[in-house]
Parts: sequence; structure tokens; C-alpha cells
Amino acid sequence: MAKFYSGPWTRVTIAQAGTDSGDFELPTGAKTLQIHIPILEAGTTVALQANVPKEQENVTDAWTGVTVFDLTDGTFEALDGMGSTSATIVVIPVSATGPGPLRFVASGAQTTAARVIHVAYGMDG
Repeated sequence: MAKFYSGPWTRVTIAQAGTDSGDFELPTGAKTLQIHIPILEAGTTVALQANVPKEQENVTDAWTGVTVFDLTDGTFEALDGMGSTSATIVVIPVSATGPGPLRFVASGAQTTAARVIHVAYGMDG
């Protein structure tokens, strides 16, 4: 059975008037992410994105939405639409996300305040 990480949680912030959070990586041995999404700006949600590997030095970071393969219907599903106007907890297996770097991107600007998303990790052991 996995046990949740006992160290500090990863805190990623979407700045006030912004849409993108800072990036983060998963600790070695992480099996799941437990994501605590705060109340968001009305009508907005967040999606999970991964950094695209660079083929050259000094190239601007590129990000793409994380998708997972749904065995029930044979389609790819985006990890988006998370959160809303109430606080939300989402648990995702690391096998669905990869190790990172990852970030969250909101579907619209968080105009009233910065939003802090907390991430805990289910670990081996």
C-alpha cells in the first residue's frame, strides 16, 4: 500500500491575473499525486500540462496538455476541467502523468487573487 509523503507539500501558485502556475517535479518513488485545488475564479478550471523535451539549448519552454489512455473506451482523455467554484481534491496515478516537470494552467485569469495549489504524493512503501 502506498503511504502519503510526510514531507512538505509542493505548493504551486497561479499569480493574480495569471493563468499558469510555477512548474514542479515529482519526488523519486511517487506513485500518486493528491492535488488540492482551491476555489477558482468563477467559470474557470485548471488543466495539467507537461514540459516538452528540448532538442536544443536556449530554446523557450514549450508546454502541452497531459492526456491519458482510457481503457474503457480506447480514447485519450485530457487531464483538464479540474476544480471550479468549490475546493476540489483530485488523485492521479503517476503512470498517467510521468515525472514532470508539470504545471497547472487555468482556463481563465484568476483576477481576484493568486491561487495556491497543494500537491501531496503517495509514495512506495
